[in-house]
Amino acid sequence: MVGDVFDRMHVAASYRGVPAGIVTIFPPAFSNLVDTGEIYQPMQNSVALVTGFLVQRSFTLTEERRLVLGRSRTFVDLVAELYGELDDRFDYFITTNDLSGDEIIELPIGREVVYYK
Repeated sequence: MVGDVFDRMHVAASYRGVPAGIVTIFPPAFSNLVDTGEIYQPMQNSVALVTGFLVQRSFTLTEERRLVLGRSRTFVDLVAELYGELDDRFDYFITTNDLSGDEIIELPIGREVVYYK
């Protein structure tokens, strides 16, 4: 878990170098424009805000987990076991695991399912 937090912070911190790279992507037709520094500070503020948002958001992310079924299960039973609630999780579980047809009735042995905690 601690490694995940540091990885997320490293990714967010790597975006701080973006403003330097933005200058190089302007097409040659704009080479006659002179940057007086007016745009740099607002751009730097925007990058800082986005970086802060990404770091803050990284602490609330749920962890993806995978489970290989050792026996046939109904997805209702599995959702109740994994999440402890049924109301809002059915559609989410069906969508994230791409369930269709017979799998909605019964998940076979050996089927890998993804859930988030």
